[in-house]
Amino acid sequence: MSKRIGTLTRTAQILLDLRTGLGAAKLSPRVRKISLSFSRKEFNAGARYFLRENLPRIAYNNPTIPIEVEISKEKGIMQSLIVELDDPKDTLAFDCQRQSSDICRDLLNATQAVPAILLLNEQSKKDLFLDKDDTPKVDIKKWVY
Repeated sequence: MSKRIGTLTRTAQILLDLRTGLGAAKLSPRVRKISLSFSRKEFNAGARYFLRENLPRIAYNNPTIPIEVEISKEKGIMQSLIVELDDPKDTLAFDCQRQSSDICRDLLNATQAVPAILLLNEQSKKDLFLDKDDTPKVDIKKWVY
């Protein structure tokens, strides 16, 4: 018996999920490190879902950027997402008390991310390269997933 054509293996489905969706983007070369910290004992749904849904895509598409995750067992740890850039003075901090998709969109917009594999609607295709030197200018809200 042969396998049905058209179904993906589990490995192929995992790779497809890593290459597409929110977070599947190449971050700016200025990004040096991403740190996520939160407490397991408190209600930190935004940070937990960001860790589960979006951070694997970011890590897969940016293998040279170190990603540090600290999950504390103590109460009272402030949940935070910190992005360190080239200049030590430039550090971006994001509020993690929101939905994971909002956290990811803010991260991608602030780091000038370029989509890895992406379907764009027609207006976004026209707006993708707006500058004379062809630097990408993409509004994450226009992306179609």
